[in-house]
Amino acid sequence: MTPVPGHSYRLVFKCRRPSSTTGQMYDLDDLTAPLAAIQAADPNSTFTSGLCGFISSSRTATGASDVTIDNYYAAATDPNLAAPPALMDSIPGTPMVETRVPAARWQNFYNPASGISFVPRPIPPMSSIPRPPS
Repeated sequence: MTPVPGHSYRLVFKCRRPSSTTGQMYDLDDLTAPLAAIQAADPNSTFTSGLCGFISSSRTATGASDVTIDNYYAAATDPNLAAPPALMDSIPGTPMVETRVPAARWQNFYNPASGISFVPRPIPPMSSIPRPPS
């Protein structure tokens, strides 16, 4: 997956003790399914706690790398209220779209007689959305 310069994406990383790590890349215009995903497991891990962070690297000869981290959130529980693999929007009060038809991206031909549709999920009350401590 090669990101398009100037386009917005959401990267989600989940680490579950003791050994499961998942990374997903979503198009910010479509949070119903990840564009790309990677998963790693270390069954021999003995880590029971630790810190998280970011690294930015490049495979080019110059070694130049540019990354911007906005709206970083870390918590002991998953704040996503949408049914996986969908994500809820980061803007409070935005309805969640969990499924859509056609589901396949970049489909060259789609029969218009099949129609288009999506299934929204009601906006959750603000009090039910986990927020980082102040």
